[in-house]
Amino acid sequence: MYGAARPSTPNRRRRTFRRVLTIAIAAVAILVVVLLILIAGGVLIIPGHTTPPVTISSLQVRVIEGNTSGGMPWFGVNSPERNYTSGYPLQVAPGSSFYATLFFYNYDTVTHTLRSVEAGSIPREPVQVTSTTPMLPVPVLPSPASAEGQSLIVYVTIPSTPGASYVLTLNVSAIPSS
Repeated sequence: MYGAARPSTPNRRRRTFRRVLTIAIAAVAILVVVLLILIAGGVLIIPGHTTPPVTISSLQVRVIEGNTSGGMPWFGVNSPERNYTSGYPLQVAPGSSFYATLFFYNYDTVTHTLRSVEAGSIPREPVQVTSTTPMLPVPVLPSPASAEGQSLIVYVTIPSTPGASYVLTLNVSAIPSS
């Protein structure tokens, strides 16, 4: 009278739901694996939070020095104020270290000594000199005795304001403190 027994409708729905759920989970797993492979291969890059760099637009060096008997500054006529723009602007991470290499030629007949370096910025922000190479004080021999001059590498800590732009200033003193 009733023929072959058929599965009830709730059982069929349950099997269909399980089958669809299994296919969906497998599809999501395949998608995750493909995305991980693309990320590992560098094809897909996950956006991250990056801090804008600090821009150093130029370097101004001021040398505090005396004059030779002929009235010329010890380290040459261009030494009291120098503006370095070649190679600038530079972009560095906020609060990172930066170094500037300076060269000194002594045009006097006696040795003069580089005694201190102070750093600053325009606009004014705290800039700290962390070290110099060689360490100060540094004697600078007269140019005939030292044709290559004396290099001084000044290491500073850059201000930590992201996206800011500064002129880095260095004041190098060769005058003995009183």
